[in-house]
Amino acid sequence: MLSDRRFNVPEYQRLFSWKEKHHRQLWFDLQQFVEADLVKNSDISDVFFSSMYFAVDKDSNTHEIIDGQQRLTSINILLLSILEELRALDAESIRQETVSRLREGSIKQIESLLYRFENPLKGDVPRLSLNKHDDDDDAGQGFFEALMLGPEAR
Repeated sequence: MLSDRRFNVPEYQRLFSWKEKHHRQLWFDLQQFVEADLVKNSDISDVFFSSMYFAVDKDSNTHEIIDGQQRLTSINILLLSILEELRALDAESIRQETVSRLREGSIKQIESLLYRFENPLKGDVPRLSLNKHDDDDDAGQGFFEALMLGPEAR
């Protein structure tokens, strides 16, 4: 779902406001989805994805999030956390070639889900942008964007 798309939270959407109980429910839903037999129980994907609705601008391949921005934002933060942990692993200390290739492949896959190449000047930018209400008006960029762009931006 995240591949080759840009996601934008329109101004009329509420702020990102999930609490721990919401993240616990998301984690439960993710576990249920991963453990499900999607061939026998195809409605399990509806449990996880049914609350996400988008308005698509086909020219720019941008998906305005009508419903589901809390989940999508949380999934982006989760993927970023996994990415940072994978990057922090000492690649030189991994002795098994298979594990090393799995690490490198996972890093590339997660990066492709979280970022898209904008242009040579901007480089990679986050696929998801939150609305201006989630940003600090006095800062050059919002918290979420700085989080997604890494330690230097933070």
